[in-house]
Amino acid sequence: MSPYTRTAAQRAHDFANARAYEEYVAGRLGVPCHTRFDAKDDLDIWIPGYFVEIKEKNQPLTDRWHLIDGVPEENLFILDELTVRKALRWYPEVFYLLRDNASDPENPRLFLVPVWELIAVERTRVDRSTKGKWILDVTKFRRIVDEADIPAMAHSMLVGQDWKQSPCQAGEVPQV
Repeated sequence: MSPYTRTAAQRAHDFANARAYEEYVAGRLGVPCHTRFDAKDDLDIWIPGYFVEIKEKNQPLTDRWHLIDGVPEENLFILDELTVRKALRWYPEVFYLLRDNASDPENPRLFLVPVWELIAVERTRVDRSTKGKWILDVTKFRRIVDEADIPAMAHSMLVGQDWKQSPCQAGEVPQV
């Protein structure tokens, strides 16, 4: 897979859009939080007790990314492996908010993914310009209706210590 380059204007546009959504999420949470959007080595939002890392899919993926058999493009999501490594520093107190704007920009799909599910889910890993990328099937994750639901859901999962439960986190698997 040969890398492609993005122009400075494209990167600036993406950055501005991402920042606007990050600020929106911080405002929707309804609880005190500390944002770290400019940090290169930290996660996006810290709410006492856990972090929220925000990732978005803004355009349909080209054929080069269709690497999970049987999963339609609209259910594929690319995540940078480095952000997962950063998150593991705070395990289990990290939640990813995945926002799919590509399938329906007027009604984006939202997924809340605790880090313990993210690292356990089946995925495909590729290198793109020396950066590890994970290709994921978002149908394996918990869909949410509103960003304001995150604090109650995260609190419930942390108090319930869901990462210690034994059910398969990656969906249906055959019995052996």
